[in-house]
Amino acid sequence: MKSIFFAALTPDMAQIAEQVRRELNLSFPIEVVSFDRGPDVVRANPQIDVMISRGLMVDLLRDHTDKPVVGLTMTIAEMLEAVQRLIVNGAVKVGVVAHRGFLDMDDSDFAVGETMIFVRPWNTLEDIPKILEQLNKIGVNAITGDKGGYTAAKEQSNFIVDLLESGKLAVKRAINEALKIAQVQELEREKMRRYEQVLSELYGELEQSAAFVQELAASSEELAATSEESSNIAKIAADEVKGITDILEVIRRVAQQTNLLGLNAAIEAARVGEQGKGFSVVAEEVRKLAVESNKSAKNIDEMLKKFRESVIRVQKNVEQSNVITKEQATSTQELARKLDSLKVLGEKLTTVS
Repeated sequence: MKSIFFAALTPDMAQIAEQVRRELNLSFPIEVVSFDRGPDVVRANPQIDVMISRGLMVDLLRDHTDKPVVGLTMTIAEMLEAVQRLIVNGAVKVGVVAHRGFLDMDDSDFAVGETMIFVRPWNTLEDIPKILEQLNKIGVNAITGDKGGYTAAKEQSNFIVDLLESGKLAVKRAINEALKIAQVQELEREKMRRYEQVLSELYGELEQSAAFVQELAASSEELAATSEESSNIAKIAADEVKGITDILEVIRRVAQQTNLLGLNAAIEAARVGEQGKGFSVVAEEVRKLAVESNKSAKNIDEMLKKFRESVIRVQKNVEQSNVITKEQATSTQELARKLDSLKVLGEKLTTVS
């Protein structure tokens, strides 16, 4: 579990953290860090998810990183244990001077037996001399404090001093809290990885869909062009059928005239008798030919009418198909544009993630 870093303020604190680490069967770095090395620790451990420290060091670390920093807090039992050591050494009035984050309490005065306890938390190192001066004025002769309070009090000869260390219970509590934070962050990273994977798959599907729709749009445009060409061919065929019908009308009139001439010729042949027999035969054949021509012209006309009706129906169907195909082409183009927009959105989401 290298995602946790324990910044101990004293060798004793580091030793307690090492004991807890072994008991919990964990593996994470523990270092004794002075106040001036706080920024260096942050820069040297960019891979760390959660840091653990105490008092002022917590504030210093938080000033240089946006990652969580868990602060150790002192229990009443730990404070009273330190006070008891001072009482044994003859203290009558004891001052407890430690960082506010470590004490987790405001100014307070209370008695333990015949000994008065004066709890005075500090916010910055500059606060400590003033606090010690005030305690000295009210007759405090012993100080228990964190590293800052202990060091400042030790420099003055009028105080009995004792280092207020973080107990095993407080260290264990802080490490467990850091573990929970690290586990939550790992879960969030896993969610983000799955999220990125889904986005990547979505982007791939969008790319394939966009390519398919573009291909479909191109096919629809080609089909629309083919349908329009077919419509033009159908119109030309209808016009040609009309031209053939006009020609048949001429043939029909010629056949009628020929038939009429054949009848007249037959009448004239009958009038001249035997001398007109040959002419009569020819006239009869001409008349038969005219009748057959007229009949064939009628049959062809009927066929052409049916064909023309079919061509007109085909033309209408082609025109309708052309309209539908154009609408389809327009729709697929619009769909392609929308898919392109989704594709761009997928790229943005992938970038953001």
